[in-house]
Amino acid sequence: MRIFRTENVKRTVLLTLGMCLLPLLYALANGVPNGEAWYMFPLGFLIMIPFVGIAEEVGWRGFLGPALEEKFGFFFSTVLTAGIWYVWHLDLWVDPTSNHYGDSLIGFGITIFIWAFAAAALYKATGSVIACAVYHAFIDAIGAVYDWNALFDTFPGDVQTNVFRALWLALSLALCFLAKKRQSPSKPIPNLS
Repeated sequence: MRIFRTENVKRTVLLTLGMCLLPLLYALANGVPNGEAWYMFPLGFLIMIPFVGIAEEVGWRGFLGPALEEKFGFFFSTVLTAGIWYVWHLDLWVDPTSNHYGDSLIGFGITIFIWAFAAAALYKATGSVIACAVYHAFIDAIGAVYDWNALFDTFPGDVQTNVFRALWLALSLALCFLAKKRQSPSKPIPNLS
């Protein structure tokens, strides 16, 4: 596995930007600023790329997801990856110094489930771990200027939150479907000689 590998740089950049744009637009429309200056967003993003994005996505999309997909197929491997990813973060809810302490475990579970499908679809469409790392770091960096937990982890959530969740999941599944269709083998060309 090469972290910076991609089949098509232009497609990878455009899909990654698109996947990042959706939660940013949602945050701009529905987020509650946490009082930090806006320069904290790009600064947080740059810090999170190596320490969160690459650190986690090498494991989730670089190794675990593809290994599980070989045995269980895309859907079930993504659900398993989401479950492991969820358990991986549970310590944040028992640590009183964490910004997740006391937040909704169900809301976070829904977010992780959707995130897992979005990142798996991005990986399937691009073959790029770095695209997933950038996407992961970008969404985490939104929390540098917005109350991330109120934005993404509420349960049951208001109408806007649930419409966003449904749209995010639907776009992720559509991207996966299109990537799968693009990767499916075409009919062999008959030998005319």
